[in-house]
Amino acid sequence: MGSSPASARDYFLKAYNLAVKSDIEAGKGTSLAYIGMSFENSHLFDSAIIYIDSAMVFFADDTLPRAEANKAALISEMANVEKAQGKYQSAISHYLASNAITQKFDVKERDINLGVGYINIAGVFEEMKQYEKALEYNFKALSVFNAGEAKLKDPAYLNRVRSRRSFAKLGMISEERKRKRGPEARQLLKREEPVILAFNNKDLSAD
Repeated sequence: MGSSPASARDYFLKAYNLAVKSDIEAGKGTSLAYIGMSFENSHLFDSAIIYIDSAMVFFADDTLPRAEANKAALISEMANVEKAQGKYQSAISHYLASNAITQKFDVKERDINLGVGYINIAGVFEEMKQYEKALEYNFKALSVFNAGEAKLKDPAYLNRVRSRRSFAKLGMISEERKRKRGPEARQLLKREEPVILAFNNKDLSAD
């Protein structure tokens, strides 16, 4: 498979046709979802939404945990597209809907996915210049990651939680700066910099 979005579409269109021939519902939905994401990567957002919507049909009536997880991922992907289009309220609604499904299932990935959902919402509020709300959702993400870390023993999942938590902390520092709260941002940076640098190479110098 080629690395370009167009090559990805060709690959997943073949996968979709194979799933149709074999009458595999989940395969149809998954292939359409990936086609939608390839359009998203090409910034062809209207086409992305059409394919993501079409993919959701194949998981709509399936209540098995894996299908529900796919549904949550698709709703979150829809929110990503809407955020890119500047449809901020709709994006927030879809991120929250995705988290509501994720919340139902007590699996290892749950706290990671919930926290990432909150970080995504924080990112929307930051683009809207609503920094108080952005900070609120990064705090929610931090709380979820802390709870997840306390429960997890698998080193790979622990690293994923800690990595995502560093993104929440970066967001909090950014929001404090944008709220013109330089001392708070610098204090937070000083306290969290070693942990953040363990997972990110981003320049953390405070303004």
